[in-house]
Amino acid sequence: MVYLYIYVALLAGLRIAEAWALRSTASPDRKPVREWTVLLIAVPYFATIIGAPVEHLLRQTAPSAWLVALGVTLFVAGVALRVRGHLDLRESFSIAIEKLDQHELVMTGVYSKIRHPLYLGNLLTILACPVILGCTLAWVPAGLLLIGIVWRIRLEERFLRAEFGDYGEYAERTSALIPGVF
Repeated sequence: MVYLYIYVALLAGLRIAEAWALRSTASPDRKPVREWTVLLIAVPYFATIIGAPVEHLLRQTAPSAWLVALGVTLFVAGVALRVRGHLDLRESFSIAIEKLDQHELVMTGVYSKIRHPLYLGNLLTILACPVILGCTLAWVPAGLLLIGIVWRIRLEERFLRAEFGDYGEYAERTSALIPGVF
């Protein structure tokens, strides 16, 4: 049961940290646009967040201490990337792929190395969920999230290249998700 308490505490920390980061920017003042690509991220994200503790309880999984430590480290790194990404984007953040009135291409901070740190943060936090709770079935929606993120990155980059003339040059000198890999 202790693993579940750690898991819930981490999720609460994620919500608090993201709420703080979004409040520090103009992002929460905007009504989100409903767009189908949001589902590429949201469905597997929440399926993993809910599925991992359900599997943990039903199968009574017991991860080793080093796996829990690894999972917590991945989760905290993911939260840190998400918070930093929100703070760097400021009012340019949107959950949808859309052009905002005050939209500008952010190439500073964490965006000077990674074009999509929020997606990487999502991926790290979600990969941590089955690790922390010692789950195996929860890897299925976590894997679907990876596929959804790669698909969404391709759609978003096509949009950004059309909207921002200097996006191609920016993309040449940065990594999409993982520096030196992708």
